[in-house]
Amino acid sequence: MTSIQPAFQYVDLAPELDEGTDKDLRESWPEYGLLTLESASFSHHASLPFVLRKIFVAVRPYEKVGIVGGNGSGKSSVLNMLFRLGNNSGTVRIDGYPVKDLKLKTLRETLSVIPQCPVLFSGTIRNNLDPFKRHVDGDIWEILDDVQMKNKILNFNRKLDTLVSDSGSILSIGELQLLCLARAMLMGSRIIIVEESSVDHETDMFIQKTLRHKFKDCTVITVAHRLNTIMDSDRVMVLDNGKMVEFDEPSILLNNSNGHFRKLVDQAGRNEAQRLVNVAEESKRLRHIMLLQSKLQYPGCHVTVSKTKAEIINYFGTQVVYETTV
Repeated sequence: MTSIQPAFQYVDLAPELDEGTDKDLRESWPEYGLLTLESASFSHHASLPFVLRKIFVAVRPYEKVGIVGGNGSGKSSVLNMLFRLGNNSGTVRIDGYPVKDLKLKTLRETLSVIPQCPVLFSGTIRNNLDPFKRHVDGDIWEILDDVQMKNKILNFNRKLDTLVSDSGSILSIGELQLLCLARAMLMGSRIIIVEESSVDHETDMFIQKTLRHKFKDCTVITVAHRLNTIMDSDRVMVLDNGKMVEFDEPSILLNNSNGHFRKLVDQAGRNEAQRLVNVAEESKRLRHIMLLQSKLQYPGCHVTVSKTKAEIINYFGTQVVYETTV
């Protein structure tokens, strides 16, 4: 009886409300990966209290942003808000278009997620990596080689047609995570959301390296449970009790001895805290060198956001401005 009761609960669930229409959506959307939250709040259901409250922020195109905070701060709820997996209030936009006006199918095909717990669906490895059947096998093998899983899949008798249920017992959690990474790479999304997973150190380091190099032209948001994975981020968002309390470069946040981020780092212990500070400083130096190089190659890239408008001047000098709803 215990196993039957959840089935009845699922049967009684109301279907997901989808009021989006994709009206006036540009054919080239999304071009940049600009993400803006305008007084954005989120609750898991309309009858429940908000777990994220009135967040106002702009994440720049191609920016790598880490999200940190203590238990219950609302880190994982950011992912749910972006995918509309609950009750959203305020406005969330991708390249100026409100996500509430998108069809759920359009929204969720636009974003790629690398989840904390690697999720593969029943079916073949090919269908898991390319669920919308947009790629030829050569593309899939190339991506598998990039994530160091090509030889593993070649060893299966049915190669890409291997059923996940058949291979689950011989694929480690780390290898499943790499397949999720490969799937995100194949989708070619402008915005990638990563929820840090508990894999072995070697796999974790490889995933972080791949995110930096293979997604350099994407906006990447990492929900972090360990500080070492986000110390080289362009900026870090600190959440506390559902509110954004800090958002800036790691090295700048660390200069505030009474700041939330500095306190989180200090909790790691004296030696580890100093190592994290060194990583942040070195990343700042390298980031500013790359910024200078990119300005020489692509003059005029700039993003601003305020209480009244958000604007982006893209790499080709085109200015896009829209009014916010706050």
